[in-house]
Amino acid sequence: MAKHDIELLLMVLSVMASFDIKTGNAFPTGGLFKTCINLLPKHHTEQQEGPSPYLVEVSQESYYPGDRITIELKSATQKSFRGFQVMAQRRHGDTEEVVGEFTEYSQKYCKVFAWYSEKNNCVTHNSNKDKTSIVLKWKSPSVSLGDIVIRAAFVENYEVFWANLTTVLMANVPVQAEQTYPWQVSRLSSAINLDECGRSKGCMVHPNYCTLSAGNCDYVVTYQTKGNVVDFEVQGKSDGYLTLSFSGDIYMGDDETITCVLTDHVVQIQHGYNPSLYNERIRHSHLSNVQMARGEDNTMYCRFRRPVDITLNLVKADEGFPYTFYNKSYNLASDWYLFVGWGNIYKGTDVVNKHVELPFVSPHKVDFQKAEVIYGKAIPIPVQAHSALMLIAWMPLAGVAMVISRHYRHAYHERIFCGAKIWFQIHRACMLLVASLTTAGFVLIFIHVNGWREVASLHAAFGIAVMAITLFQVVIAFFRPAPDSKRRPLFTWIHRMSGKVSHICAGREFRFLSIH
Repeated sequence: MAKHDIELLLMVLSVMASFDIKTGNAFPTGGLFKTCINLLPKHHTEQQEGPSPYLVEVSQESYYPGDRITIELKSATQKSFRGFQVMAQRRHGDTEEVVGEFTEYSQKYCKVFAWYSEKNNCVTHNSNKDKTSIVLKWKSPSVSLGDIVIRAAFVENYEVFWANLTTVLMANVPVQAEQTYPWQVSRLSSAINLDECGRSKGCMVHPNYCTLSAGNCDYVVTYQTKGNVVDFEVQGKSDGYLTLSFSGDIYMGDDETITCVLTDHVVQIQHGYNPSLYNERIRHSHLSNVQMARGEDNTMYCRFRRPVDITLNLVKADEGFPYTFYNKSYNLASDWYLFVGWGNIYKGTDVVNKHVELPFVSPHKVDFQKAEVIYGKAIPIPVQAHSALMLIAWMPLAGVAMVISRHYRHAYHERIFCGAKIWFQIHRACMLLVASLTTAGFVLIFIHVNGWREVASLHAAFGIAVMAITLFQVVIAFFRPAPDSKRRPLFTWIHRMSGKVSHICAGREFRFLSIH
């Protein structure tokens, strides 16, 4: 390959680095345990809005307790589907519980989950081969739970799927016992009293320039420990949800989450867990006294009660089938970092989407037995400094250095300054600053995150590549051959290519920041 061809290739790569390359994990051997409750494939896109070419058919329109019912997932147009997931829930009441039991299914095409139950209450695909029909046998609960909704999701391909197709089984027998559950949502009975912040309640507010007395805080969280429970209140502007997270550090991962969802179609509280940089919903039985409301200015209000000590029953992350459970305790008698996030839900579902802005976090671990006012911060100061240093290094300085060396070698008519040509002095000064600022930013962020993290992303990998190439450039500069040396063309080519590659990596880093 000719030299100019390589340079052209690197130029194309540098342009591509400025665009977002979508990546995601498909699940050819079936949906995950965590998606049983919501049926939404985690394909980083919205489901289709038009009519579905697939159907959920049942062998009868109503049920008696203990009935065995045939459920068929089928194509209405002979259009095949590759993936599916199906389960049943109450139509009213505790709609989070997955009910009934799948008793017959093809092991060639299906696998089953027991979502927080001793019974196989959720079925998903076992392979991504094309199929037009799946027939299942489902046994209704042993007591009447009222009307039951059969819910299913169909995946045609990675980007085309329908996540909430339903059919209703009417109850032939009235509900035999009125169901009560403590996390049932009711309307907010009274306004959130912020006058007690720092007196009888602890409060965290955001942004850090707001004052409670002026009423100009965008987000407020209050907490008050009463014996073995803690009462929480949260308010803030959001179209979909507000989330509180309890974490042992200032990073997302290994956190308990409690999410208030309030839209025109969904009103519920969700308990969850962040295994890493994502959230999994779990079956909860701990929360109570849940109240929500929305103000005229689109402000959400949510109030709930949480026991001081909670033990979550979690599924081990990234484990294959069959899955295993483990217990993890979150005791608010100890201090925890408090996160607050907000955002929208996926269309046609109750599934929370990624937060639209960076969550804010308490500047230190919160003592939930103490009444104090805390100002949350969205981006820690070391991260802000790291970003500023890298931005200055690789936007103006590196850009000027490359343009000068490429296009202005002869602009100063071979004039010499301090023993070297002027263009070279400018190029060298800019690149020394680039190397210095890059090193400072690199060391600063590594100190901040306490070394390499298991959940480090591509951003960290590209950052290490940038740092390594920068150091390489500094080292080879000490061995730059004389202008008339036979090795000078090779040095120039290596130096130029290394510079282009480092610029490509840096460009990808800034694109990462723009979408995250």
